[in-house]
Parts: sequence; C-alpha cells; structure tokens
Amino acid sequence: MNIHQASCSCGQLTLRAGGEPVRVSICHCRDCQRRSGSAFAVQARFPAGNVTVEGQSTPYVRAGDKGRIARFFFCPACGTTVFFRLDADPDHVAVALGTLDDPARLPPRSPCSASGSITGSGSRPISSSTTEQLLQRLGQ
Repeated sequence: MNIHQASCSCGQLTLRAGGEPVRVSICHCRDCQRRSGSAFAVQARFPAGNVTVEGQSTPYVRAGDKGRIARFFFCPACGTTVFFRLDADPDHVAVALGTLDDPARLPPRSPCSASGSITGSGSRPISSSTTEQLLQRLGQ
C-alpha cells in the first residue's frame, strides 16, 4: 500500500494516508482561495479509515455558500492548514496537496464546481474552463 505523508511548515502536525486518493481536485471557490491564499487550492481526498494524524491541530469551522459545514485543521504553531473534513462527506479526509512530502505523485484530475471566481491576469475570470486548461497543461 502506498503511504502519503503530509506535514505543516514547522513539522509539529503530521498526517499519513494509506492507499490512493479517491479524488485529487483543483478548487477555485472563494473559500478555497481564502484558505490557501491563492487563486485556487488543490486537495486529495482519502478514505478516513486510511488516515492517521499526529500532533496538535486547531479546527476552524465554517459554512460554505450552500450551508454545508467544513472543518479545517491547522497547526497552532505555524498556521498551516494540513487537512479538512466535510460534514457532508464524513467518510473522507481532504489533504492540502502542498503539505504532502511529494505532491507531484498525485496530480490533479478534476476541477471542483465553484460558485465564485476571481479575476485572473488581465480581465479574464478564473473559471471551470480555465481550470480544465490548467489540468491539460499538467498533462492530464
């Protein structure tokens, strides 16, 4: 079984996920933009039973546009969000791809639907079609 390891910037909060993710996706909704500090975020979802977490984490709970609850877990020392859980999907844990030791092993394969987008370079909004183009450039 493949083991994927993730950690925060300071190494205090770590995560191990066994097997392959059920989904690796790019999301550009406003919530993910705020969470990642970027125009989009990339996450890999693993079956919850295959994930172990060590170290202290602080949860941040918020409701999305449609009222669904998400719980983001970050390191209280360095502030890195390592993983999150969706109440609507209790069987999976989503891991922020950038926290993995080797994120290149899990290239994104699908866009998330997003209700919000931001303006990218020039005046073109970042949309699902732009995400599709990014996936194509990544060789998907």
